Parts: sequence; C-alpha cells; structure tokens
Amino acid sequence: MKLTRTQNLAVTAISDSSILEAVELWAASSASYEVLTNKIKSYLTVTSAANFPSIPVEEMTNCVSHFTQNLSDLHLYQVVLSKLARDFYEWKNGCVSLKFGEILRFQHLLGEINTDPILCYAWTIKCLDHESLLARNMPFSVLLSHWHGPLFPEITSPFIAELKNNGLSEIHRHHNGSSLPHLLWQGLLQNPRMAKDSKIIPLLYSARDIRNAIVNFLDNRNARGKEWGIEKWDVIRMRLSSIKTLPPEPVNKSIFLKPNPLIEGDPAAVLVGVENKAVISERGFLCHAFQAAINANDPHFHVLMHVYLIIQNIIWAQYIHPRVVAKGFNRFDTFSKNTLRSIEEDENKYHTFRMTQAARTGGVSKLEVRVSPSGLLHKLKELSDAYGKLVDLPTSANRFTHASTLTPRYGNLLASSSNTFSVNKFKIGVVPHFIRYKENNSGTPNFVKAPYSKTRTKAWFAGLSLNRIRNSSAYGKLIVGLDVANSEYHARPEAFTPTVKYLRDEPVVCHGYEDSGTISSQRLGLTYHAGEDFAHILSGMRTVDEAVKFLRMGSGDRLGHALALGLKYSNWVDWIGGEVFIASGEWLDNLVWFRSCLVQTGNVALIHSLDSFIEKLSYQIYNISATPTELLEAWQLRGDSVPQTVTGMYVEKSIELDNNRVAWRLHELYSKNIDVRKKREKIINVLCNADWNNSITEVQDFMLISIKEKQIAIEINPTSNLCISVFDTTSDHPVFRWDPPFTDKSAIRPIIVVGSDDPGIFATELVMEYAFLARAAEKLGTDRDLIERWLLKLSRNSKMYSFVTEEP
Repeated sequence: MKLTRTQNLAVTAISDSSILEAVELWAASSASYEVLTNKIKSYLTVTSAANFPSIPVEEMTNCVSHFTQNLSDLHLYQVVLSKLARDFYEWKNGCVSLKFGEILRFQHLLGEINTDPILCYAWTIKCLDHESLLARNMPFSVLLSHWHGPLFPEITSPFIAELKNNGLSEIHRHHNGSSLPHLLWQGLLQNPRMAKDSKIIPLLYSARDIRNAIVNFLDNRNARGKEWGIEKWDVIRMRLSSIKTLPPEPVNKSIFLKPNPLIEGDPAAVLVGVENKAVISERGFLCHAFQAAINANDPHFHVLMHVYLIIQNIIWAQYIHPRVVAKGFNRFDTFSKNTLRSIEEDENKYHTFRMTQAARTGGVSKLEVRVSPSGLLHKLKELSDAYGKLVDLPTSANRFTHASTLTPRYGNLLASSSNTFSVNKFKIGVVPHFIRYKENNSGTPNFVKAPYSKTRTKAWFAGLSLNRIRNSSAYGKLIVGLDVANSEYHARPEAFTPTVKYLRDEPVVCHGYEDSGTISSQRLGLTYHAGEDFAHILSGMRTVDEAVKFLRMGSGDRLGHALALGLKYSNWVDWIGGEVFIASGEWLDNLVWFRSCLVQTGNVALIHSLDSFIEKLSYQIYNISATPTELLEAWQLRGDSVPQTVTGMYVEKSIELDNNRVAWRLHELYSKNIDVRKKREKIINVLCNADWNNSITEVQDFMLISIKEKQIAIEINPTSNLCISVFDTTSDHPVFRWDPPFTDKSAIRPIIVVGSDDPGIFATELVMEYAFLARAAEKLGTDRDLIERWLLKLSRNSKMYSFVTEEP
C-alpha cells in the first residue's frame, strides 16, 4: 500500500531540500516568519501538483490548504508529525505501538523518512487518543525507559509479538548493510567530514550547529528560564542563510553554538535524563525539544526544528533504498556503497551494535552474519570479540554455548528489559559471501580471458584462504556456510563452480574450542542469490537452474530471492513495458535452455518457432551450424569445465566430450574466442511474446517441483524484494503464489524461509518482515488463523534451514 495523498504531502514538507532553499533566502532577508510560511505552502502546492498530475490543480490546492489550516496554532513540522503519528501509531499496553493495519504504508514511509521523530512526538505531545507520557504526569523514568526501547516500535499484533519473543532465525542478512541510520546519526554529527560527500558535509555541519543551538536554548531555559536574545538570533540567522555551505570560522567559534565543554560526546547529554549513547541521546533531545515547542513563541526556534528534521531526512534518503523508484540491483549499489557508512569504522562498536539491533529490534535469536571473504580472519576475530563483549562468559572454552549476562553498555538495545540475555537464545555463525564482479572482457584474437575471469579468480583464491582458516584457526568454527551475492548481471553461477565444489567437498580439520584437531563432518551450507534482478524473466529462471545444477545444490541449501520463479509472466511484461534490451548471447542461451525445459514438460507447441530463432541467432554468433541439442550440451559444459591454462583452477570433468564434437567446439569458442565474445555481448531488442505466458508458467512450476523435491529452500526478503523487483506492493510478492496462507490447489508449496537482507539499507528488521507478510495476506482476504499458522510455518522453516545449528 502506497502512502496517501496527504501522507505524501506531509513527507514532502519534512524532507524536501527545496524548503531549505526557501529558509536560506528568508534568513538572508528581513522578511517576517509569515512570509516564509506562505512561501513553503506555495511550494507544497506546486510539488503536490507535480507528484499527482492526474489530480486537478484546484483539488491539490484545496488539499494543501486543508493540511495547513492549523498553522495558526501549530508550526508546519508539528502539523506533519501530529498527522503521521495519528496515522501510524496508537497507545497500546502502556506504550506507543505501530498500527498493524497500517504496516504496509509504514513500509513505504520508512523508504522516505526517519520515523523516530514521529515516535518521540507521540511520546511527548498529546496527538493520539491517549495523553502523552508527560501529560499523564508519569515518572520521568518511564519516558527514559521508552528511549531505551527498540529502533522500531512494537506492532499491535499479539501474534507478531509472540513470534518475536520466541526468537526468529535470520537466514539472510548482510552484515555491512545492517546498521539502521538511527545508530549512526550521532557519529555523523560529531564527524561530518567522514561522510566524504561534498554535498552532504555542509548539511551535517548545519545540523550539528542547529542542534547545539537548540540544546543551548533548552539548557538555558531549563536552568534559568531565559529565552533567546536578538544577538544570538543574529548568529543563527547567519547559519541558516548558508545551510548548504561549510560554516564560516566565526560561527564555528561562537560560544552559542559551541558544545558544552563539561559534557563529553553528545552535547545533548546536558539535558535531564539524556545519556551519551547512540539513539538514546537523540530521542532524549527530540522529546525535550518537542516539549519546549509547546510554549515556544519564538518562531526562530521552530524554524531551527523544521530545518533540523529536513536535514535528518535528507541524510536518511542517502542511506535508505526507496520502495517504488530506483528499481533494480544497480540502483541498490548507490545505497549500499554510500560513503556515509564509513562512520561505522570504529570496530569496537559497530559489530556489537549490529548484533544488538538484530536481537532487540528484530527479535533474532539465530543470526547468520554475512561478510565478504576479504580479510576474513580479521573479521572473524572482530566478530568473536564483539560477541564476547555482548556476553560475559565464565570460560573461553564455552564461548559460544553457555548463558551469560549482557554488559550494561549495550543492554539498552536488547530484548530483555532486565538486561539479561541467554546465549542459548542468541547464536551466531559466519557466512562468507562471494562477490560477482563486473568484467572487463578485453582481449586479442589470440588470447581472451575465460568468461567471468575476474570473478572466477577472486572467488578461487578467496576460497583457498577460507579453507586454510577453517583448517588452521580456532575462529574457523564460526564459518557455517557460503553465499554468492551482488548483481546477477556481473557473473553467472558457472564462475563459482570450482570454488564451491572444492569448499563443499574438501574434508576440514577443525580447531574449535572443544574439538580441536578433529575432522569436521559438517558440510558448509550454500545459498545463492538468483532470479532477483534480470534482463528477461527467462534469464532469471535460467540463473536459478544453473545455480542448482552447476553448484550441485541439495537438501539444506537455499536459493536467495528466486523471484523469477514466481512472477507471473503477463504481469512482468506489463511492468517492464513489453520489450527488453539484452545481450544476444544471453538471449540465445535463454532460448536453448527454455526449449529444453519445454521438452521436459512435454509442451512442444513453441518448439518449432524457438528452433527458428535459435538456428538463426546461433549461426550469427558462432558461424557454425549447430542443433539445439548440441547448443544445450555446450551450455551444460559451463558448469563442469574451465580452461586450466587460463585460470589455474580446480577442474572436474563429469561430462567427457571428444574434441571433434560440435558441443566441445562451441564451448571452446564461448570460452576463448574474442570475436564470439563480442558478438555475444551485442545488445539486441527483444519484444516479449504474450503467447509464452502459459509455457513460462509451466516451466516455473516444473522448476519449483524439482526444487521442492531436492529440499532446497527459497529465501524471501519482502522489503528488499519490493525495492529491487518490479512489483509495487508486498501483496504482489511471489510467495503468495508459491506457498500462500490460504487454500490453493495449484500452489507447489516449496520450502520458504524469511530474511531481512540489508536492514540498514531497506530500513526494516526481521520481525517487521513477518508483519509485512501478515498484513499483505490479510489484504488478500486471508483469515487471521490461517495467517498465524502460515507465519509459524515460515519461522520454523527458517530455524530448520539455518546454517547455525542447535548443537552446542
């Protein structure tokens, strides 16, 4: 469910950088506050009309007027926060909770703005049915306990709460994309230049200065009842007139904007009850500021608050992937590789923060930590040390097995209100994820690199290093599985065949804490990201099939996403516009593979037309005549044989072909011929044939049955899939075709498990993913009892298919 028109208006009012420009112009002039307010209202009208072109301008103007009708009593940011708080939150069991019925819109809201200020506003101001905590004259300690709460509020669903309390298994979570921006905000303000972005650094300096100014105002007001004087406002006005530029030296040295020298770290710690800890200090600051805003007649204060929240949301947008724009994995890279994440470089903190976030906010009890293989031994040591700080264990020999107590430093982020925590409820394992690299397929007529050479080589040497660590290091016991990640466009499963076979077949001597020097019988689990983002749906389906066959996946293994097996072809065609641009070699491989699948399913209606396409395209690329069977055999060789002279890699040849065979010749041309490589890379335009709908559906079902029989699980990541795939709402997720909570005789019902993927990039957590699925199922008309049984099955599947075992 997308945001409503008014909710979109509210989001714009508190996140759009154009409002900062209006403030800059206003601050540089001598105009009244009313002039600024009218300017912003006019801008909102124009922006709303542009965002909703199908709605008459007069209607949008009336919408803005209605939305801003309370500006005589409240300031715009207060109107926005009050509106969004009423829409998404309610008082439940003595705290502000997230409305279950609005959870899908909240999923979209998280893709736009930071929702923590809305939560703080609901705690502080009477904008919900119940009074605020402060208005109810509750002890201040009660408000403090809420500041220590999870990064997202609890959801008003007893069953979701029960799932969380029982502990969830996180089977798909990339460690470098875990930290939610809540945890990073204080660090960014203290070290703006760590953002390494010339457009963002000035905004962070402005946010820091504005926040310090507000803290100074609140501190003086609380201590001596003083308001701002004209001379101090002149300093603030100077800062507001250049929000997007680095502050001049005199402003930096202003006593008014300078942090309290008696307070280390966050200046807000000078305020009553505010602790110098991530998240807590910001929540305390906002609650104090919102409370003061009730009686603050000085418009300057409200301008500062509005600007501060806008900057915070601009930074949020740099971190968080939106829901319905920037589709596809390539756009995901802009968020995952954002330099702002470098603020986490303090190794002593961020691993523990990520684990505590998973446990406290996500309800995670079994956590697979996905890390890249580079510097793996160092990362394993860091993770082990962080786990040691998370828990206080009696002996190192029992490091990963016995119950312990959390240190107070991190207790605020964890699930138990008593700050006690059992390792029996929280286990970790490490899953190195190999990266698919974009290739530079350069070469000469006499020499060309093997396909995906960069990916093959890096994976192979990383695999050798990984195997040495498993054999020689005490930290090797932490490694429980393998993963392949990054864009499917960069490399196909064949690039990882030697490495995966080597690592999964090689016996390992363990040097663990309790069984040093023994031979491990535990085979590494394997999960492969496939069928998530693709040029054509057949490309995604073929990637899934190659992963299963080339990498010899079997019982206990998992496929990441596999959306290509669940998207309805006709819907996908409508979503992408009916045509695609695709490499000619990829399209030929798709047709050859698709034809073989149709033969296996007994659907021969399209065979003749496919043969015509295949014959023409294969001759254009290879310049030799080849039958579809020979082309298929050549394709099968890719998962088996790699030219040793090029890569020096481990080779297995389960299919031996005579060198004179056409299939072998095709494989040689594919692997080594630069002219063939260039022809294969030529981009062609392909119109999507509507007549293929039923045939593609049959092949999808055929593959799902095979995957189910092999007992391979499919990992779904609802928010990640919403952001990267083509559908616009979780209710359209393929899981409702694969394994719906309602009766559907046509459903194949493969094994489905649930993960969060990159919580810090998609602004989610594991328990939220279950809630999104539950509400989407409810929107489809499913009874609550069926939904609860379905979610329970998904959570049990996830525990069963976790690579982190229950063994001590």
